[in-house]
Amino acid sequence: MFEVTTIDAHVAGGAVRLVTAGLPQLAASSLEERQRLLSERAGPVLAALAREPRGHSGVVVVVLTEGDTPDADAGMLLFRSSGAATACGHAIIGATGLAITRGVLTPRRHGIVRYDTVAGRLTATSIALAGSGPVPVRYTGPAATVLQPNMPVNIGRRALRTDVVWSGTELVAIVDAESAGVPLVSSRALELQRAGADVIRHLNESIRVTHPDSGAHLPIALAVFIGPAPESGMDIRSGTVRADGNVEHTPSAEATAAIAAVLSAMGLMPIGRRLVHQGLLGTTLFATILAMGDTDGRPTVDVEIGGEAWPTGDHLFRFEEADPLLSRD
Repeated sequence: MFEVTTIDAHVAGGAVRLVTAGLPQLAASSLEERQRLLSERAGPVLAALAREPRGHSGVVVVVLTEGDTPDADAGMLLFRSSGAATACGHAIIGATGLAITRGVLTPRRHGIVRYDTVAGRLTATSIALAGSGPVPVRYTGPAATVLQPNMPVNIGRRALRTDVVWSGTELVAIVDAESAGVPLVSSRALELQRAGADVIRHLNESIRVTHPDSGAHLPIALAVFIGPAPESGMDIRSGTVRADGNVEHTPSAEATAAIAAVLSAMGLMPIGRRLVHQGLLGTTLFATILAMGDTDGRPTVDVEIGGEAWPTGDHLFRFEEADPLLSRD
């Protein structure tokens, strides 16, 4: 038997699980290698932390480690129930809030944490507040850009349009929910899931999108259906479907960055304006355009994403080698 300890939080309803002890110590020359070694040697444990009976498919497991660059405060590796992940904004917010308030991480500059990740440099800002309430965190990552606007997508008998956006970390397809006939309510999540899977499959089969910097092929990671928010004070509401089929009931941070990039490209979101983005649960994240740029003639935006990390518990998980769920694919 062995044990793994974690501290947990939620961000707008998205579950974050920060590992504090129990994983093997691995010598690696880069984050990519460390992620690969952890997947090989502790993959079943990491997956079990994000699966029933210890978790659920919405849990994102965070491992803090050494960074790749001298000025990084830490490296951050992410794991979902399906395996290693490239990025997750609510995990960044949640892990930062937990790490700072619980003393897991002491950044060089008070309240500012510079992370190396497999998706690039991310900088998070958080000032720990007195008491046991939520911890506000905001972060910026690689620049976002609209790669293919107004792309036609035929789903069944519906002729839709989608904006294909690089969020800075993932490839996102944004679709008008009303045109797709998808209600943005949690009770209709199955319809949302089906429509999202259709959009992702169609785009992956019909277009080839490359990374704006490296030129590597990028599959669609998220299908985001958007519509007006029902409450005042909110700018937009969405339902997000991941490529693995999971429906995000929270406002995805990657979706938030992608929506901000589209609104900026349309001239509707100038520098400094805050976008309040509501998910299916009614919870929110916000985005602010910090700067606009240009890369090889392509407009880019630096987007700051913000939310609150709500601590939810401390856990000591026990694992038996013979546990039949530990070796499940």
